[in-house]
Amino acid sequence: MDKQQQSWGKLLKYYRQKKKLKQDEVATGLCTPSYLSRIENGIVIAEYALYEQLFAKLNIDFSSLQHDISEHTAFMEAVYEKLLSNGAIAESDRELLTTLMQNEYSVELQSPPSLFTVDICIP
Repeated sequence: MDKQQQSWGKLLKYYRQKKKLKQDEVATGLCTPSYLSRIENGIVIAEYALYEQLFAKLNIDFSSLQHDISEHTAFMEAVYEKLLSNGAIAESDRELLTTLMQNEYSVELQSPPSLFTVDICIP
């Protein structure tokens, strides 16, 4: 099972809980609440179309969210590679990294843990 695919379920759960919705409210007309629970807990991976519909019920454009997270993950991986090679990290990269860490979905970015201690690593 792909970790990125599992993270969509966790992210779905995060947004559902943030909006104070119950599983049966989000699942109605799309799937059973128990199936939604299994998606949210990373036990099953749903079809792409179902993710789109579930996120749409939460007023979130799944395609845009997926694109944004993909771009941010690529950026964070590039910064991580610079850290590993003792490369210089530009101030603008540090600022963007800080911003990304403050985003709601930062927990779901599947990047190396050492990125989250960048302030300690960079003088």
